[in-house]
Amino acid sequence: MGLPGLEYSRTIVETLHLPVPPEKYYRLSRQKIEKLFPSAKLMPGAERLVRHLHKHGIPIAVATSSSEESVALKLTNHKELFSLFHHIVMGSSDPEVKKGKPNPDIFLTCASRFPDKPTPEKCLVFEDAP
Repeated sequence: MGLPGLEYSRTIVETLHLPVPPEKYYRLSRQKIEKLFPSAKLMPGAERLVRHLHKHGIPIAVATSSSEESVALKLTNHKELFSLFHHIVMGSSDPEVKKGKPNPDIFLTCASRFPDKPTPEKCLVFEDAP
């Protein structure tokens, strides 16, 4: 969704009319995340694609709205694979990212950190959010 933690919790609680305060929902969701994220599986074909791009010298990076803590948990079992990325931009804490997804800020920031600073027309994004 591209929203900070408590903000996304508030949106979910209000949209689904859940009988729980957003703060409690956030706390409970964090507990679940801490259990689930370290065992997160890669999307089918993701590892093959990343290794192919890296092998052929195509610059790759990650642009995520996740917090540093969430990213660290997700990478627990994938550190070697993620070492192939040029950089990771975390929209939740990066001062250059003013607006979250679906705004393009995070993608523009990510592109600007490659040495050749490609224009948006020269970039390809794979997204896991709807």
